Amino acid sequence: MLNTIYFLHDCIKNKKYGYVCVTNSRTSFLANRDVDYCNIQNNSLLSVPDGMPLVWIAKNKGYREVGKVSGKDLMDAIFKVSVKEGYSHYFYGCSQQTIDLLQKKIIRVIS
Repeated sequence: MLNTIYFLHDCIKNKKYGYVCVTNSRTSFLANRDVDYCNIQNNSLLSVPDGMPLVWIAKNKGYREVGKVSGKDLMDAIFKVSVKEGYSHYFYGCSQQTIDLLQKKIIRVIS
């Protein structure tokens, strides 16, 4: 997880912006079936494995340093860093109700 936070911090510092995909077995399956969805995954700034099956596959392919990055843990960690560093975030595709709930949860995490 720490390597992921360092990577994101370095990208922000160097003005290399993009989106992060938190990927699991289901989203990998979808990416194999849908070219547009595959392009979304492939064009991300970073895609991280949120599930041990993807970690096992990566390790079997020789990527020994790969570890699970839980989406919730990543969000909690980056929001804490964001308070210190003054980073902002953009959420796409949510209802106002969802955004309000997310905002309350983020405030609890960073407090």
